[in-house]
Amino acid sequence: MFVECKTKRLNLAGQVAATQQDLDAELGKLADAIVQNYANIEHYLQGGTPWPANGLPSVNLVITLEDWLLITPDTFSTLASKVETRVQVKELSHVLQSVPYATASSEAFEAACCALKEDTLHGIFGGCFSARPGEWQLAGTLHLKHFESFSRANRLFTDEFQQVTNQLVKVPWPAR
Repeated sequence: MFVECKTKRLNLAGQVAATQQDLDAELGKLADAIVQNYANIEHYLQGGTPWPANGLPSVNLVITLEDWLLITPDTFSTLASKVETRVQVKELSHVLQSVPYATASSEAFEAACCALKEDTLHGIFGGCFSARPGEWQLAGTLHLKHFESFSRANRLFTDEFQQVTNQLVKVPWPAR
């Protein structure tokens, strides 16, 4: 699994998509992140990293701060078209053909990490190999098979968060 993390959120114009151009611009940013990770994957496949190729199936997973809600056929086909155009320009079409891509929110990825206690990597992410590119949704898979993983993920780092909160409470506010 090749993971690319982006702090990009779908902006308001893309969320309401008053025009097709608004949505296209945002999907273009997501496509750029997907293709950036394909370049990383190509670097690995060409032996440019210290990790030896293991011959196992791979997936290009782009994680963003929040779910982009890519739930309509139009958004899937628009994103797929943008990815295909960009990989052709970068001469990475052969990687796209052998490595599927998917997107997920950081919340869903945290839940997936919790679900790994009961399931395998393929059991959680295997659905992306059978879907059309970009169409598989991690959050949907987890809600069906590992719903409790979301509540476990919400409890991650609670002790650390409490420590930071306690320290902030002790800091005096500057006098005005």
